[in-house]
Amino acid sequence: MKNVLSFILLFTLITSLHSQSYDISQYRARFERRPFLELDPSLSYSGLLTNQFNQDQHSGGAALEALWREHSNLDERQTVWTVLGRTSFGRAEFENPDRQDQSNKQISINGTFSQTNYNAKNRFWGFRGNAFVNAIDRDNEFLVSNRFTNINIQPGIFFGGGRTEFAEDALLANWMMDDLLEVGAISSATPEQRFALAQRVTSIIGNRTFDFRRRRIYELQQLKQLFEEENINISDDFLLFAILNDNWAFANRAALPHGKQWVVGVDGGGSYSFASLPVATDNFLVFVEPYVRFESAKIRHNNASTSLFAQLRGFYRDNLDEGNGQTPVFSLLTQSGVSLSLGHSYVWLPMSRTTLRWNNAVNLGFTSFDADNIPNLNNEWTTNWQSVLSWNYFISYTWRLSLDAGIQATFINREFDKSEAIRPFFNLRSTIAIF
Repeated sequence: MKNVLSFILLFTLITSLHSQSYDISQYRARFERRPFLELDPSLSYSGLLTNQFNQDQHSGGAALEALWREHSNLDERQTVWTVLGRTSFGRAEFENPDRQDQSNKQISINGTFSQTNYNAKNRFWGFRGNAFVNAIDRDNEFLVSNRFTNINIQPGIFFGGGRTEFAEDALLANWMMDDLLEVGAISSATPEQRFALAQRVTSIIGNRTFDFRRRRIYELQQLKQLFEEENINISDDFLLFAILNDNWAFANRAALPHGKQWVVGVDGGGSYSFASLPVATDNFLVFVEPYVRFESAKIRHNNASTSLFAQLRGFYRDNLDEGNGQTPVFSLLTQSGVSLSLGHSYVWLPMSRTTLRWNNAVNLGFTSFDADNIPNLNNEWTTNWQSVLSWNYFISYTWRLSLDAGIQATFINREFDKSEAIRPFFNLRSTIAIF
C-alpha cells in the first residue's frame, strides 16, 4: 500500500510540474517596433604565431562602439535597420627586437537595412543593403604613417523558405513565473498563463522613452495587471512586485534561436579604396556574389540552443583601374572563386544573468587570379578555422560584462608558396544599453 501511495504522489508531482512548464520554442514574438541603442567600450589582446619570417607579434588595443538597431517583426514582414560606429586604437609589438613596434588608429561606420516579406506558407523574398566607410592610420615597418580609406556599397536580393524565431520574451516570462513559484508568491502557473505573460512582455518592451522612472512604473503596472486579468492567485503582493522588478531590471537580454531557414540570393555593388604608401593610389572595384545558405536552430530544455550553419558563396571581382605604373598591382587583379562555410553554435543560460556561448566555424576557399604573367598567383586555397568561447554577465538589464576568448588558424596554399598562422585572442567588453 505504501508503494502504491508513493507512486501516486510521484506521478502527481511530475504531472503538476509538467502542467506548469511552457515550451518557449512555441512562442512567436510579433511587434511593430523595437528600438535598441547601446555603447560598447572594450579592451582586446591577440597574438600571432606564423611560419613567415619576422611576423610573430603581440597586439593590444582599446575600442568604443555605438550600435543603434530598429527591428520590426510581423507575420507578413520583417525589417531591420542598424547603424554601427566604431573608433579604436591598437599597438603591435614584434618578437624580433630589430623590428619596430607599430600602432594604428581606426574609425568606421556601417549601416545596414533588410526587409523580408513572408507569405502564408513561410516562403519569402526580400532585399537588403549595406554601406560601409572605414578609415585607418597605421604605421609601416619604418614608422611612417600609412593611411587607408575604404567606401563600400552592397545591395542584394534573396528568396527562400522557413523562418528563424528568437525566444526572448517567453524566456523572460518563464523566469518570472519560476521565481514567483519558488518564493511562494503564486501557487501555480499554467502554460497558458506563461504564454499570456510573454505576450504582455512583447507588448510593452518596445515602448521606449528617456524618462526611465516613468517607464519603469508603466512597465511594472502592465505586468501586475496581467496577473489580475488571468485570475492568478497572489499570496504576497510585495513578493510579486519584488520578483517582477528584479527580473525586469536584472534578467539578461538573452535570445535563444530556433527554426529552420534556407536562402538563395545574390549581392553586388562596388567599393572605393585609397592607400597613401608607397605612393598615393586609389582603386574602384565592382563585384557580384551569389550564395545559398541553410540554417537550423533548436531550443533544448528551455535554457539552451544549438545552431548549425552552412553557406556556399561564389564571387567575381573586377577592378576598374589598372594601377598607376609605379607600384605592383597584384591587389588589383581580377579575381573569381568560391567558398564553403560551416558553423556550429551552442548557447547555454545557466541562470537569468549569465550567458555562455561557444562558436565554431570553418571556411574553405578557392581564388583564381586573372594574371597570365604571374604564375604564383594563378590559384590560391585558403582554410580558416575559429573557435570562440564567450561569457556574458548581466550586472543589470542595461549593463553587462562580456569576455571572449578563442583561437583562429589560417592556412594559405599557393603553387609555390604556403603560409600558416595561429592567432590566440581575448576581448573584454563593458556594454551599456541606453534602451
